[in-house]
Amino acid sequence: MHFHDDPQPLISQLDTAWNDYQSHFDAKVEQALGTIVTWRSATDDMFPSHPLFGQADTTPVAEPWRPFTRHWLKEDAPSPQDSQAWLHGFDESGRIILSRNHVWGYLSIWGSGYCDRLRIHESKEEKGRLIWRLPRQDRVEFSRYWYDENGRIQCLACYLRENETHFRELEWFDFADGRCVESIQQGYQIMTELPWYQKDKPESELRQNYRPLQGDALTNNLIETMYSRRRVEYSYSPDGELVKAEEFKPDGKAVDELRFHKLPSRPIEETIAELVQTTANTIFKSVKKRATAKPYRGLILVYSAEHAHCGLPHDVSVLGHDHPWPEDRYYYEEYANDLGVEFKRPITKLLTEYNQRLSARFTFDDLDEETALTVSVLRQIAEQLYSDLAGTKHVTEDFAVLAIDDHGDVDGFEVS
Repeated sequence: MHFHDDPQPLISQLDTAWNDYQSHFDAKVEQALGTIVTWRSATDDMFPSHPLFGQADTTPVAEPWRPFTRHWLKEDAPSPQDSQAWLHGFDESGRIILSRNHVWGYLSIWGSGYCDRLRIHESKEEKGRLIWRLPRQDRVEFSRYWYDENGRIQCLACYLRENETHFRELEWFDFADGRCVESIQQGYQIMTELPWYQKDKPESELRQNYRPLQGDALTNNLIETMYSRRRVEYSYSPDGELVKAEEFKPDGKAVDELRFHKLPSRPIEETIAELVQTTANTIFKSVKKRATAKPYRGLILVYSAEHAHCGLPHDVSVLGHDHPWPEDRYYYEEYANDLGVEFKRPITKLLTEYNQRLSARFTFDDLDEETALTVSVLRQIAEQLYSDLAGTKHVTEDFAVLAIDDHGDVDGFEVS
């Protein structure tokens, strides 16, 4: 596949649709909702938003895809006001018209060869009324899916307007032997001014980063952000199962982290054991290289309980024996790279696998159990580090390993 020099015909369709929805949104909502004949609930949004939806959890695009664990619920459809489930409304052709949870969702408007999905919210002022524009953010968002004669997604466009910023992202898909084998992404926007971090750059570099689609101006003009170009190759097993999705930059170099890879066939306990050992060893080496206040009386593992990796350390800091305050925090895996560890960051790869296995093992109803498992992993890392360091010349007799949430929302613990 080749990158597109002139996406203007598709972007013009998006602009026309946006103007239409701006003028007739309430009527469009009423007309679409009037076609719903059946309802069904699921654990998440079940609209097939990508050619590989169902083989992998392909949303959000910016993160590595996880194993596909979404499923339809057997019981009668609960109200989204009373459940975390997603409620889906279907028309008589079996197409999804509405999918929503108790806060937000999507309205699907089908046309000839395409479908528009508008991100909708329930009005706070008028209960039951769906709105598109968020007044406080002045934000509207929708996606358009163009389909080929076989009903496959040929092109996907995301359209976002927020205040004075306009974004359009397009992704084209190529198929062979009934499978999606490649896709390319390109991003476009209208800027009223250059980003602050670009303003001092020479004109030649700006022209490499931004390509005007009309005229020559870089502001108040539709431009392509050249660094947003991506190409993805998809690999399959002999029986047609997705094995790998690898992303490439505009220069042809592969992105460090795979967009998707099939998990090795092993239980989560083996993943945890390797994650604990690798993380403890990497922190141990980085501390020996980094710490200046020796011997030290404490090692602090800093984690963010509110984030996706929820309880696993991302930074470390050292308490010196004669220093009242810890040394500067640092991200230990960057220093591990200086020690000859593989550049693609083995801990990041293991953590991705761990999170994928969590996603496959737990649902949103198992949050307490999932959190407990992650805390136990953190404790195992702390205990391994204490075992490696206690009694050595590097630490004092009262040495301890502490785990601290950097937001202070969750109580940490001490191993001593």
